[in-house]
Amino acid sequence: MHHVKNKGFTLVELMIVIAILGILAGIAIPGYTSYVARGRLIEAGINLSALRTSMEQFYQDQRTYASSVNATTCGVPVSSVQAVNFSYGCIVTGTGLTQGFTVTASSVAGVGLGAAATYVYSLDDGNVRRTQKFKGAIPAAGVGCFLNRDGQRC
Repeated sequence: MHHVKNKGFTLVELMIVIAILGILAGIAIPGYTSYVARGRLIEAGINLSALRTSMEQFYQDQRTYASSVNATTCGVPVSSVQAVNFSYGCIVTGTGLTQGFTVTASSVAGVGLGAAATYVYSLDDGNVRRTQKFKGAIPAAGVGCFLNRDGQRC
């Protein structure tokens, strides 16, 4: 009697492989998504620092943080930074010797960081960094640093 050996995979074997791949994807994709988002958060810190430096240079030249048009508008336009993942804002606070400024970065929707303003960071004239809003919660202890990782504390 001649015995023929079957070649290929059975349906059960294929289903087991598909189930294993599904489990691995279910674990890996959220971790990868979080990793990519953390990489995009770097833009906020870099651009806020650049805006702060530009504001200090403007102050050295003009002796004010405010533009000549409006007392609450910053002298350096926020459009001077390259914005991809965040939108930026700047306001002038106080007057005279107590004048200061705060620059803010808010995440925009549709770039892999969740909904608009899922992340909001600010930096002021005293170089105080604040995390005003972070993915999923508003951190009460977010004063003094930029949060960029779940579970991180200032």
